[in-house]
Amino acid sequence: MMYTRPAYQQSDWPVLRNALVSYLDSQRPHSTQGFVEIDVTQARAAIRSIQKKVGIAISFHAFVLHCMVRAGTEHPAVLRYRHRNKLIAFDDIDVLTPIEKRLANGARIPVGY
Repeated sequence: MMYTRPAYQQSDWPVLRNALVSYLDSQRPHSTQGFVEIDVTQARAAIRSIQKKVGIAISFHAFVLHCMVRAGTEHPAVLRYRHRNKLIAFDDIDVLTPIEKRLANGARIPVGY
């Protein structure tokens, strides 16, 4: 089977961003802690309504992943990353999410899907 590389766009790294990178490097370690509370009442009601119409179960986890991908589609700049002096933006969006898997001994471990 022949491997094909994913399609992507490449652009130059804006030199002005080096000032921001220098500032962030001086603020090591790069960590942010926070707590967020979000009202998901309307989202859950919409999911229940759709489940009744189509007759299949829809997970809230899948809904959140769908929203993340949709936001990335509408705002592709948030999906770019820096590689040396270039900005790379892939045409596709890949999502890795941990899902708990139960082992034979009953222990649960996160597995990436």
